[in-house]
Amino acid sequence: MAISEIYVDPSLAGDTGTGTRATITLTAATFTFAALSLTEVGAFASYTFVAGDRIYITGGTAVTAGYYTIASKTSDDVIVLTADITTDASSPADVTAATAPYGDLEFAIEQTTFDTTNGTRVNIKAGTDEILAADLTTALADTGTTIAWVPSELAPLYIQGYTAVAGDGGVGGISGGAGNFPILTASSSQRHILLLDLHMHNVGTATNLLSVNNYSVIARCEIDNVTGSGVSSGVSCLITNCYIHDCTVNGVMGNFDAITYCVFENGASKKFGSNGSAACIASSRLVDRNIFILDSVSDGINSGDYGAITNNSIYSNAGTGSGIVCQNAQGAFLIANNLIEGFSGTGGFGIDFVAATSYARMMRNNSVYNCLIAIDTPSMTPAESVGNETLTASPFTSASTGDFSPVDTGSVKEGSWPTAYLNA
Repeated sequence: MAISEIYVDPSLAGDTGTGTRATITLTAATFTFAALSLTEVGAFASYTFVAGDRIYITGGTAVTAGYYTIASKTSDDVIVLTADITTDASSPADVTAATAPYGDLEFAIEQTTFDTTNGTRVNIKAGTDEILAADLTTALADTGTTIAWVPSELAPLYIQGYTAVAGDGGVGGISGGAGNFPILTASSSQRHILLLDLHMHNVGTATNLLSVNNYSVIARCEIDNVTGSGVSSGVSCLITNCYIHDCTVNGVMGNFDAITYCVFENGASKKFGSNGSAACIASSRLVDRNIFILDSVSDGINSGDYGAITNNSIYSNAGTGSGIVCQNAQGAFLIANNLIEGFSGTGGFGIDFVAATSYARMMRNNSVYNCLIAIDTPSMTPAESVGNETLTASPFTSASTGDFSPVDTGSVKEGSWPTAYLNA
């Protein structure tokens, strides 16, 4: 069984959140190329034409699936489109059509009975931001029209951007409209949410732009513009391939299973707050292959217990913070193959063990350049501390311009991959 799909196009003219969506199911329609007309007896009786309406055609003989603008309604049997739906200019039979998209994300969620067998994907069209009126959790809990969303292990909720067809990589925009509330604060029952291909931003003074609960995924998203923190998570969550910036306090924090392939950036207009704030605060199992481009006051990774911090590229502009901070008694289980540069300001550290009881069970092959203190080891000697080095030249091709590909200096082992981020 296929996942259930609904569509949202925030650009729809005149949408007020009360719905301009017509439900039309075609089972034996014909399309006439010469007139660009779609015909089925009685199919359009309940439809009232409004300029700008579109219909989604899912398939048919020689049909190109996609959205098509409706030019007019001729009768209860016929509508006229503005473009040919076929690939060979024929007049195919058995065309089926899905419903037109909603114009408002919150309204769409409130009208939807979620598929607890196969899961539901809410597709948000790229091009125009969805401006929220409230935290999306409010819409997910709505019981006025349908039952509230009750997720299960096998039925996730996807919220994903698209351009022409679902899952095509288009990036949908969700803005808080500077309304000082989060995009989403998932309750304890709202788990298994997947946020994909989205730009989520502009939430004013909200504490967190996103708070996701257990077993959730954030992938291929841009997260920015909050005076609080970017993302807070429950347990067993994943964030990957994201660009996180303009978060005044912390970039991400929580119990992620993995934080991978992300870019954390600040600077003149991209920040993580005062010294002691960090791009990444994680009691996470794995923090791997991320890029950190930091200003002079921010930390990179603030580690909790038993995490693995591996293959990250961390750069600061004369920073007074630390590339990696281990504060807890256990510290990280493994710190390996990280490349760190530029914490050369007063109090700057490449790798900082804050307390004498902080240590790494294994600390291997980290390369540190141009830091006031390269590695601040506690009085307890780290077990298996092998191959760590202080470099005399940068480990990066050009970190200041965003090229983090490693260079052949010292015993440089690894770093982030990919070595740059197109949208950063």
